[in-house]
Amino acid sequence: MFNIILRNCKIINPDKIFYSDIAIKGERISLIEKNIKGKAKREIDLKGKLVFPAVIDPHVHFGLEAYNSRTCDDFYSGSISALKGGVTTFIDYAIPSSCKHSIVEEVE
Repeated sequence: MFNIILRNCKIINPDKIFYSDIAIKGERISLIEKNIKGKAKREIDLKGKLVFPAVIDPHVHFGLEAYNSRTCDDFYSGSISALKGGVTTFIDYAIPSSCKHSIVEEVE
């Protein structure tokens, strides 16, 4: 018997996107396949919601100095905190400096 079966998941892996069920036993994924036949203590219909191996945080500010202050997290502490929350990838943003040219001009 499984602890949880997640039904109708849209699973995003690095090599493909597919629909399937996910069975969890204990703290581990034990089976990924369509229409899992086993029993579970709990079943959740995800109705096509996304399931992926880790979280990407597309907007963080680590070690940012702006407006006479500095963010609390530097890259090390921010990375550790992110990892503990399931975030394996982040994109650090900064306050843009003034530019004399547009992005298109710089690329050309």
